[in-house]
Amino acid sequence: IDNSNFAILIKSQYACTSSSIDCNLVNTNTLSIDYVSARAYYTLAPYEKFPTDGDSIASGSAAFTDWSNSGNIFTANKVNATVTLGPGAQSYTLIGNDFDFDIPDDHIINEVNVTFAKFATGTGSIKDLKVEISKDLCTAPSSTNQESNTAWSDSIAKYAPGDNWGLALSVADVESPNFSVCIDV
Repeated sequence: IDNSNFAILIKSQYACTSSSIDCNLVNTNTLSIDYVSARAYYTLAPYEKFPTDGDSIASGSAAFTDWSNSGNIFTANKVNATVTLGPGAQSYTLIGNDFDFDIPDDHIINEVNVTFAKFATGTGSIKDLKVEISKDLCTAPSSTNQESNTAWSDSIAKYAPGDNWGLALSVADVESPNFSVCIDV
């Protein structure tokens, strides 16, 4: 539509339906159009943004293990945030926030997807305990937990529930530096 060759074609035709009148002899009619408008409905294409801030916070018992290098989640460069867990251990919450989205104010947030590369070494089975989004740096209440019950392997994890994870989200919520992804293992 954003092209000088885009056009709206309007055609009119006088239709003579009388069988007793010679249609060529009928008076002419004047047509007028007050205005023409077109409304284009579109969806802003989704785009992926990396967080510009991140942290590791205690999410329960002092026995939980802190993430090292939580700031390494800002880019896809294979320099990772890491946590080492023994049997039965749990991590602090890894937070990615301040995604620096630039969404027009009049748009509606219909769906939020989270993707992260996850890697595991060792012989134990590591599973997600919590994968949530939050409006307030992973403090309660957060979204519906989308954890996977599948053991971690070297893979790209996509969490796409097809909605807003049970949260009512505005553009302002998603653009806030407090909008965050919360991960516990």
